[in-house]
Amino acid sequence: MKHEPPGHTLVIDTSVAAKWFLPEPLSKAADAVLEDARQGRTRLASPDLIVYEFANILWQRQKKGEISSRQANLMMADFERLPIEMAPADVLGATALKIATKTGCTAYDGAFIALAEGLGSRLLTADRRLIRMVSSSGFAHRVFWLGDSG
Repeated sequence: MKHEPPGHTLVIDTSVAAKWFLPEPLSKAADAVLEDARQGRTRLASPDLIVYEFANILWQRQKKGEISSRQANLMMADFERLPIEMAPADVLGATALKIATKTGCTAYDGAFIALAEGLGSRLLTADRRLIRMVSSSGFAHRVFWLGDSG
């Protein structure tokens, strides 16, 4: 991402991670973020609940017939090898609830924001709804849209 110091930590949410595996708008921008992590220019972090959210996306795509069971399993295995530092979601719960209460976002999204807040970092998302929900809150400075990276 531009304007970030080398080696900084960036929290990514599931909407970004999904673009590494599924052809979607902004997949190229997401790929650039992953490449920065692989090259050591960025450290990626996420609450560990990203694993279950990603698995759920794969299950939904499989159920719709968009990907096969084999593809879903391969994607899940590849996902589990990504250079993402996982934070245990159980330590983020109280803060996630406070953020959800203040912004109207889900507690799941609140956990990603809570991690960014705790790390003094930024959350990168491809979820415009989340951007809108936090735009007038004290957390707006922590949440950035993937389309603005690069």
